[in-house]
Amino acid sequence: ELARELDILVDLSSQALERQVQSRMITSEIKDIPTFRSLIPSLVVHGQHIPQQALLHLQLELDRVLVSCQACASTLKQFSEQNWTMSDSLLDACGPEDVRGRALAKEKRGLSDLQ
Repeated sequence: ELARELDILVDLSSQALERQVQSRMITSEIKDIPTFRSLIPSLVVHGQHIPQQALLHLQLELDRVLVSCQACASTLKQFSEQNWTMSDSLLDACGPEDVRGRALAKEKRGLSDLQ
């Protein structure tokens, strides 16, 4: 879910930046044409100010998503450490003939590696 949200936010940021660049290019091309000069204020608002506001909002949302990713990574690290410790405890407690205990310990170790 966080990865999908991050992709969407990055895509929207890219679109806003592209809109700003296009607006600046169009504004510089029409500034010397008297007929189109009246469009410049509208281009500035819709092509620069609004995308800038969108970028500020997107930055806040990106910060929120990245904080959530950090929290998720921290939780996964804790789970990994717990599974590793449990695996070690199971291996210490199981005898060589305890096949199920050793299988569970290997499963916990694999899960720890995955996390």
